[in-house]
Amino acid sequence: MMLLPALGVALAAGFCLYTYLGYPAILRLLSLRKRRAQRRSSAPIPPRISIVVPVYNEVAVIAGTLERILAIDYPADRRQILVVSDASADGTDEIVPDLRAAASSCCGCRGGRGRRQLRTPPDHC
Repeated sequence: MMLLPALGVALAAGFCLYTYLGYPAILRLLSLRKRRAQRRSSAPIPPRISIVVPVYNEVAVIAGTLERILAIDYPADRRQILVVSDASADGTDEIVPDLRAAASSCCGCRGGRGRRQLRTPPDHC
């Protein structure tokens, strides 16, 4: 009869030890294995980013803003530039396609009424 309570205590102690020592040790070993695999790989690939530029009657500054964004030291195939114009009345909508033509890695896409987008890379055309 004393065997059953002793077995219960042993199981409870074993679960506690596993919870506080065993499981963290297993996770540590797995993380070391993953770190070794990451060290063997070459330079990390930068994540894809999207830069959203909302504009409304920004004819005076949109060209400079987009030129500075295009000059950022970030791989062109990993970045996407979205210019969203809300029916600008001052000619902002005409500047974006001109800049798109100047930037060879860009592709312009027209959204709904009053919206223009400048997208990189050109995989959306």
